[in-house]
Amino acid sequence: MLYILYIIYGIIGGLAGYLFLTNNTLLLLFNYIFNTENVYDKNLLIFINLGIILGFGIIYIKNFLNKIKSLLKAKIKKKDKKKIKEKKLKKNNKAILIIAGIYFISFIISKKYTLKALNPKIIGLYCIINGILLFLIRKNNGTKEEKEMRFKTIALIILGNIISNFFSFNNLIVTFFICILSNFKLKVAFKYSLCIYVTSLVSFTFLNVNNLLATFTLFYLPYYLIALLTASITSIYYFKSFEEKLIKKQFRYFIVVNLVLGIFSLVYFR
Repeated sequence: MLYILYIIYGIIGGLAGYLFLTNNTLLLLFNYIFNTENVYDKNLLIFINLGIILGFGIIYIKNFLNKIKSLLKAKIKKKDKKKIKEKKLKKNNKAILIIAGIYFISFIISKKYTLKALNPKIIGLYCIINGILLFLIRKNNGTKEEKEMRFKTIALIILGNIISNFFSFNNLIVTFFICILSNFKLKVAFKYSLCIYVTSLVSFTFLNVNNLLATFTLFYLPYYLIALLTASITSIYYFKSFEEKLIKKQFRYFIVVNLVLGIFSLVYFR
């Protein structure tokens, strides 16, 4: 029975980003409804985070290797090297590294003051806010590419995510909303949002390594590994579906799920 419970934990953790929620908020909501024991198990969250990171890593490593193969096959003339270098610089991919680096530091600092357990009503409210934000941006086409990332947008993304940290609000929706308001294309907005989301997972894991080393027992290792594996598989599946639905502007699904989950939580825990 305990194995089944941890499989469910892994699936919920892997689906959290798909619903624009954080792992701990969705797991807390599940625990509140079914009265399970692990109300706030940081070690479980660490393994689920590692599973999600592994899932994204598998996807991106494949894409990364394909890019390397294409570069090795291409014969670049010396005259073209300068032009290619200038073109790459214009894309300004450094912006995503700057955002991730600053956000990592801010996460470590702000999480010391973050709410450690949320009232289920607040979780329901977060779902409704997600639905409203997605409804507001559902018709935005976006025209800007990555190379147009400005300092103002970087500052807004970092500030918005620092504030969201204090309330355990999902940074995925915060970054996505800011990028869309800045007129970025959906694909670019998704890339930045995903970067921040993965950075938050890495940051949480880094922040709680000491807790893992101090409280970890071998008894729970098989259960944690099962949660890690299921979270990884779930994240791989939802990542592909998630990107496809966003690019095709199929926001209705995300809006309906968030609103239904939010209203259910508010009514159930009234």
